[in-house]
Amino acid sequence: MDDTAIVLVGNCKSSRNLSNTRAAHLQPLCSGATFPAVNLSIPEKLRLANLFLPDIQAEAQQRQAAGTLASVDAKGKASAIAAKLIDISAATIERDRAIQRAIGRLEAAGRDDAADKVREAAARSVRAGARAAAAAEMMLDAEPELLNRLRHILSPEDIQAIEIGTIPLSTEDLQLWAKADPEEAQQVKELVFANRWKVSTALKFVRGKLTAESRIVELINRCIAARGELEVTINGYRITIVGLKASKK
Repeated sequence: MDDTAIVLVGNCKSSRNLSNTRAAHLQPLCSGATFPAVNLSIPEKLRLANLFLPDIQAEAQQRQAAGTLASVDAKGKASAIAAKLIDISAATIERDRAIQRAIGRLEAAGRDDAADKVREAAARSVRAGARAAAAAEMMLDAEPELLNRLRHILSPEDIQAIEIGTIPLSTEDLQLWAKADPEEAQQVKELVFANRWKVSTALKFVRGKLTAESRIVELINRCIAARGELEVTINGYRITIVGLKASKK
């Protein structure tokens, strides 16, 4: 295949100058010089759109630099031009681009679980993926403010560990944590960092009551939450637990 890929979409013949690499990527879908758009799935059409978009955008930048007016076919947003080439709506292309942007941001922020959820939603439908992507980015944008509200209990090193994903917390975790009262928030910190618990799990634990049926592991976790020293009275018995590596209060 040479530098030009000829694409037949329905009865409309369009050509675009593509790099050899992108033209080669088209080969499996084109199986020669033509393909009927009706036979392509939405993911395949979006794959083509992603191949076309860089060239369309580059052409627009070249025209702007040269002061050249665009032809009728080349007018409009890059997504709209690509949409015409492959018989798909521009909105679908924009949604797919939003999905890919969100996944990239989430992975860069160490939020692989959130990125996977966006992928799962996108596998159901592009619309579902776009909704999940928008929600994920909204939460991601809220994280700096949420972490700032927790600075009274988190050190700069703690915050960095959360930001880079060493301590894997979701934005929902941070929202729940920020709403806790100061004493509970401090206990949650100890359990989250020591046990890698979710904030919801830690809050449920610290809000629970110790009884005569409580297990030793529960007493140990209470000691962790209390920063290494716990004294509790149960049924008239005073129980004291001290961690051998108790943190300084």
